[in-house]
Amino acid sequence: MKTKALLSVVVLSGILVVPHAALSRDDTDYNRSWYERGNDNATRNLQGRWYMNGDPKKPTEINMSGRTLQATNENGQTSRLEMDRDGNIRASDWQVRGDVRRDRIDWSNGTTWTRRPSNSRYGSWNDRDVRQLEGRWYVNGDPRKPAEINGDGRFLEARNENGDRSRLEVERDGDIRALDWRGLHGDVKRDRIDWANGTTWTKSPERLSRR
Repeated sequence: MKTKALLSVVVLSGILVVPHAALSRDDTDYNRSWYERGNDNATRNLQGRWYMNGDPKKPTEINMSGRTLQATNENGQTSRLEMDRDGNIRASDWQVRGDVRRDRIDWSNGTTWTRRPSNSRYGSWNDRDVRQLEGRWYVNGDPRKPAEINGDGRFLEARNENGDRSRLEVERDGDIRALDWRGLHGDVKRDRIDWANGTTWTKSPERLSRR
């Protein structure tokens, strides 16, 4: 009788121990970082050559270093990369976050990394788009603050009312980004551009009210 009771205790103990071991292994898998959990497809999409603000003279890279992702900026400085559940990244050594959008990364410091340099003729613009954008614009409709958008055969370039210049990159939805103005986004609406900094460019000047 004592033998059977002892055997029952051993079997019962084994039943209780096995799930505990399995649970510990699952906890270990859950706590592993994104790249260790085997998201190989996302890793491959990030790895390779990038260009800071689309500048062909400022190449950057993302590659594996051991078991971690590592980014190298245009100055050769490196940082470990961490990914959140939304697929965005954080360069822990640079203290900046990156919003990943397929072939571009918008960093929280205002710079942008693109897969391709902006050195092809007008980027993704077709001739009609170029004609609509090129020419004189007016900042906030003020005739005393003219701006311009022109092409030089390779890319479109914007000049604001202060004479500052920036290359323009087109997005898939037809909006634009001023690469040299910290990636400033412009919402294109035919004869007006609403910039993310709160200014608006219009094709025609507005009459100034007399005070």
